[in-house]
Amino acid sequence: MADQAAEIEATVIKVIEENLSPKVKVTTSTRFKEDLKADELEVYEVIYNLEQKLNTTIPESEANEVETVGDLVKLIQSRPGR
Repeated sequence: MADQAAEIEATVIKVIEENLSPKVKVTTSTRFKEDLKADELEVYEVIYNLEQKLNTTIPESEANEVETVGDLVKLIQSRPGR
């Protein structure tokens, strides 16, 4: 299970780096708005790309609660089949 968690975290960080080209090191404590300067649309693009890559769905109501990379990792880990 720990391997799967690490794999999800690595995938999330990779997709963020590919989509947002951040100027800071991305960790689980990185905040989307404050640290990555990502607007709502950019965050949704990251989430959409992760849904496609990981074959999962994230309800919009839950996606709205995501503030940090760690929040997104935990949200994906909580999805059925993870």
